[in-house]
Amino acid sequence: MSQKQTISAVMITYNAERFIRGSLESIKGWVDEIIIVDMFSTDNTIEIAKEYTQKIFQDSSDAPIRGNIGISKATSDWILCIGATERITQSLKEEIITTVKNEKYVGYHIPRKNYVYGIYMEERPGPLYLFRRGPWRYSCIGGHETIKLNGKIGYLRNFKLHWASPGIEDSVNKINFYTSRDAKTVFANHPNAFFWRHPVKRANLFNMLYRPLVGFFSIYFFAKMYRYGMQGFIVAVMSAFNYFLEIAKLWELQYKKQHMIKDDPLILEQYKKI
Repeated sequence: MSQKQTISAVMITYNAERFIRGSLESIKGWVDEIIIVDMFSTDNTIEIAKEYTQKIFQDSSDAPIRGNIGISKATSDWILCIGATERITQSLKEEIITTVKNEKYVGYHIPRKNYVYGIYMEERPGPLYLFRRGPWRYSCIGGHETIKLNGKIGYLRNFKLHWASPGIEDSVNKINFYTSRDAKTVFANHPNAFFWRHPVKRANLFNMLYRPLVGFFSIYFFAKMYRYGMQGFIVAVMSAFNYFLEIAKLWELQYKKQHMIKDDPLILEQYKKI
């Protein structure tokens, strides 16, 4: 394939003023267009984005739909998905420009170096974040978006940099948000919605004990988080906590439905004489 292959960068944003400039700087000048789909940010995200592109769309739908809006607006040969908390390194940029000339693959996984608690942790093969523009779109398995391509998938060598969890407070906030979202999704009869997608229909003591234990050992030993010392241990514990919390929140939803409990503060009036 001798002709130049064009690239559209697609980014989904929400209140990303802290990160977005660095991300946009890392793609400025070498991608052919930048498309941003924003979830009605209330900070300066849009103002910063306008310095780099006029192709900005706002939508409050779920993440897969927002991603598909970005894909549908793209006009280039290839689509590069990048988060506002991610950076394309010079070596990855050069690899992408060379790689898209290859007719053999329709998409590529991009490995990441995730910044977590003061160090970088390697993630391979990484998400499927570079693919030829085509009919494929993101779909949602429970609360988790995936994309399936019709053709061979390759793997890039160089890393994206990802500002994943700079502090434990960030991790706790993410866990709280996603476990609440996923517990509600499972409660609505989508049993594969949890981060570990083994189906769950009802919360019970077995799941509340078994899943966190398996989660910890999978992350710490099989994913080799022990290589990263205390940070790796904390990541494994946080993963276990994630598995525990999603089951606990599902149990709460099911228990309150079974016993017809409503979280109405007025109910306390019944007990004011106690």
